[in-house]
Amino acid sequence: MRHRRAFLSFPQEHGSNADLLDYQKVLAGLNIAFKVDITSQEGFGGTAAIDIYNLNRDDMSFLATTSAQWVKQQALVQLYVGYDDDVKMVFGGIINEATPEGYPDLVLHIRAQSGPSWTTKAVNVDKMNLKVMDLIDYASTVTGYPVNIPVELRNGNEMLNTRLDRFSYTGSTWGLLDKIQDLMGGFNISENNVFLSTYNDQINVWSPAGNTQPGGKLLISKETGLIGVPHIVNSGVVVKTLLNNSVKVGDTIHLESERAKIATGDYFVKEICHEGELRGNNWYTTLKCSFTVAKTKGNTDAEPREL
Repeated sequence: MRHRRAFLSFPQEHGSNADLLDYQKVLAGLNIAFKVDITSQEGFGGTAAIDIYNLNRDDMSFLATTSAQWVKQQALVQLYVGYDDDVKMVFGGIINEATPEGYPDLVLHIRAQSGPSWTTKAVNVDKMNLKVMDLIDYASTVTGYPVNIPVELRNGNEMLNTRLDRFSYTGSTWGLLDKIQDLMGGFNISENNVFLSTYNDQINVWSPAGNTQPGGKLLISKETGLIGVPHIVNSGVVVKTLLNNSVKVGDTIHLESERAKIATGDYFVKEICHEGELRGNNWYTTLKCSFTVAKTKGNTDAEPREL
């Protein structure tokens, strides 16, 4: 039997590779409830509602007593969830609100959004003869967020390797990412299009043609945690599983459903919702997926793999 795990960390600065020694606070061993929504198309990131139960006086003072000043300073929070020794970060972002409630059983409600700490930073870029991928790398330099992109997509995608005679932009970093996305055809699904999203302290680059993780496509089945019957919609499928901390927006999954065989096939993940409570009943992941329009170049023979 696998045991649930969840903890929160509060790093001093952005960066998924931050050393734990640089964290202001790590909260573990408490009951934590959460709902994390990650989307490919809205706000370049995700949102999180996190409730922490029965904090001690010192931790509550750290998180809530100076919450107004703390939020103003754009404090960071990271949520890690999983099982036993398989714990991964499923959300990282800026705290927008930290509100205590209740007595004697204190609950701290945290509301956070991925990415906005740098969105108002002004940038002024005027570059000649560069690729679209060069612009994404430039955005990485400006924001301090590393680029998360499959090697085959960086090297083989026609859109990313399109060369621009000149690119000029003055505005916010958020607007810069919007501009780059517009250059790549917006969010229209096509074989060659590429999407950007920012969550978990990264600029994530993915394609509706399907991003296949090392080892093959993620297998979603009864054996790997599929719950109930997939809900088939016009553009794809909605799938509910036991909490899955491995899946990411842009991943290709291979769905196998004994109760809805028509839904069996390959999809790319457009939206993710993680919802759970460490000492409660909820511990689920819901995936909104669309049909893949093509197989990723270089991964046409990839086999499904279990989580």
